[in-house]
Amino acid sequence: MNKIPQWKLRCLLALLVMLAILLTSFIAMADDTEDALSQQQPALTWSDDLSYVKHLLRTYSYYDLDKTVLNAKDVPALIKELQKVDPWADYFSAEELKEFVAEIEGEFVGIGIYVDTSEDKLMVQGVIANSPAEKAGLKYGDIIVGVDKLAAPKASADELLEALSGEENSLLTIKYQRDGRIIEETMNRKKITMPSMEYWLLENNIGYLQIEMFTSHTGEELDDAIKSLKKRGMQALMIDLRYCPGGELDGAVASSGVLVGAGPMMFFVDSDGWYSFAPVDEDKPLNLPLAVLINSLTASAAETVAANVQDSGAGILIGEPSFGKGVMQELVDLPSGAGIKFTTSKIITRGYQDIDLSGGLMPDIYTEDEEAQYEQALNWLKEQMAKPSFLKFYVGLPGCSLGGDWQSGASGALLIKDAAFVPLDLTLTNLGWQKEQRDSIDYYRHGNHRLIVDKAKQKLILATGSQTLNSQEGILYLPAALLRQYGHQVTWDGGQRSVRIDK
Repeated sequence: MNKIPQWKLRCLLALLVMLAILLTSFIAMADDTEDALSQQQPALTWSDDLSYVKHLLRTYSYYDLDKTVLNAKDVPALIKELQKVDPWADYFSAEELKEFVAEIEGEFVGIGIYVDTSEDKLMVQGVIANSPAEKAGLKYGDIIVGVDKLAAPKASADELLEALSGEENSLLTIKYQRDGRIIEETMNRKKITMPSMEYWLLENNIGYLQIEMFTSHTGEELDDAIKSLKKRGMQALMIDLRYCPGGELDGAVASSGVLVGAGPMMFFVDSDGWYSFAPVDEDKPLNLPLAVLINSLTASAAETVAANVQDSGAGILIGEPSFGKGVMQELVDLPSGAGIKFTTSKIITRGYQDIDLSGGLMPDIYTEDEEAQYEQALNWLKEQMAKPSFLKFYVGLPGCSLGGDWQSGASGALLIKDAAFVPLDLTLTNLGWQKEQRDSIDYYRHGNHRLIVDKAKQKLILATGSQTLNSQEGILYLPAALLRQYGHQVTWDGGQRSVRIDK
């Protein structure tokens, strides 16, 4: 797959370090353990920006502060000093803050176009569905040469671009050039919800989904996209997070839930060592082969989603090590209307990876070439699709059903004291567990789950202790019910005397 165009990459990189957005004076994330933040004194009760910012940093900054920070004479100078220890800190004027919040929320008022101004021409690169621009017929390659009273070349491309924004439902007239003709259109500015992803169906019923950034809408968008792809026959999914700079925290948490199901999606550790977590309570896992593409510009919120896929065993990561931004910022609006962003905590993934300390996520399959990354993902997904989605064993009947295909000669299930036992190695390897052998011990890995089998002693070693495995004709048998605690669905059919295990 090709790289994201530079015009789009420039827009996305501006959003690199954002994870959580605070739209009131200072509101914490929805964590019970963060009550102190939500009780923070409102900014309007403070006399000036500087005293308020110093108070916030003394109280909530993840990084230690020195005198040069706290002795600064104004907020921009303070942030400049803070950036020496907190590289993610930033200052926003009132107008910059408004624009930044609109971008991270995925909403803005305008006509709904992507543009390129790199050659001092306002060229349309894309049109958002159902936007005023689409309804007016604008398309790729059109060059906007006038907005109301402004006209090129006297007005620069940036000035024309700025004139496209304004109050919702306000009228504007644009002139654009197409095939040597000048066309004039009048339209209303509308509130646009900017899509955060593109998706389509590839060969072999493999879905491809590219997330450009995470907004507050991304979780819902992802859920809708997967439902749409499934209706069209999707049997595996490739998610492209290369060049994704991150985005909004809630969008990343919700997206993780859509892919891996319920659970704590990440942990936050503040400077005093107190921690909280971001949970998803109700989502069901995707339960399809899943490959996620990452590279050195996969950052921030995108890394947390990739980590959830890797840690849960829901899929694998393919590409290069990620960017390595494993901390969270809060955005605070100040009494003057300006704003600051600073780091309040470190992020630890659900599988206890410290992205900040390690410098990024490590892929499960490493390759530098972008086309090779795409091909590796396709090949891996095809391999997984060829594997059975479930196994079914019958008591007293040799053989098993692998996704509906009967394999004769295989071992069946055992029923011992009303508990079903299944062939250990056959079951785990067909469910996608990775196996490594050392001496007489087998190590099985599935996401962040581990099983250790001492074949010589016929023991299963768990964190809670060890238990003796049943053996018959040299084959070790595993309690089928044990697999439930590793995310597999196990169903016993008393009438058929069969046990089914789903991935």
